[in-house]
Amino acid sequence: KENNQLIIGRDPQGEKTLYIYENDSQIVISSEVNPIIQYTNDNEINVDILKSYFYIMVDNQINRKKLLLKTIKLPLLFVLILWVIKTIEIYSNISFIEYGVLPREISGIKGVFFSPFIHKDFKHLINNSVPLLILGSALCYFFKKNYKKIFPLIYLFSGLLLWCLGRTNLHIGASGIVYALASFIFFSGLISKNKNLSALSLIVVFIYGGLFWGLFPTQQEISWEGHLSGFISGLVFAWFFRSDLTKRKKYQWEIDEEIEMSTKQDQEITVNYEYKEK
Repeated sequence: KENNQLIIGRDPQGEKTLYIYENDSQIVISSEVNPIIQYTNDNEINVDILKSYFYIMVDNQINRKKLLLKTIKLPLLFVLILWVIKTIEIYSNISFIEYGVLPREISGIKGVFFSPFIHKDFKHLINNSVPLLILGSALCYFFKKNYKKIFPLIYLFSGLLLWCLGRTNLHIGASGIVYALASFIFFSGLISKNKNLSALSLIVVFIYGGLFWGLFPTQQEISWEGHLSGFISGLVFAWFFRSDLTKRKKYQWEIDEEIEMSTKQDQEITVNYEYKEK
């Protein structure tokens, strides 16, 4: 061949792509363009153009590692702080329970900020740590643009709601945030109609479906009001951020069908028949 060629083929649905590169000495066929860029030394392949047009991530492995670290950084840091505080309590033989939420008392409003960091014992802490890591990482991954706004909002709103609605006892623990995250992710999946978020919603229901019973006063020592406040907060902010959610991807064949239907409607001729008796 006189000219080096990069051929890009897609199936009719636009879901699968095949890259075929051929020059005088080699042929490379791949489902990704990265191997072609990596194993060919052809200056005619403009990587910048490919990246801007096909949204290609050339340093794929490096970017995945960065994304993973960014995803778990916030929830891991938050959980680490919880463990440090509990360790200080145990080894110093002190209790921070006075910093819990005391509903409808001015002195108890400080708990809105501090109560999620305080836990009764290590069992209580472990029960909250695992879902905080999983749901927090899901929030950071699927809501990359807004998680820094979403997390503080559901944190504060769920605490304020608990301060307004709760029994006049001290409420401690991060379970309200767990419920807020689960609720936010679940309802975001329903609202957005994005298949990835919808799948995540089903996973949340499958893994944490038992959380539903925590919304009711089944056990006196459990702050079901905190759970309910978190659940309501997640629902409220899922609706509030609905316009920022990732929409379902439209494939090229769907766009072509919509254009074709629109064209047919524009060209449609309406014939009206009028019947008259003789």
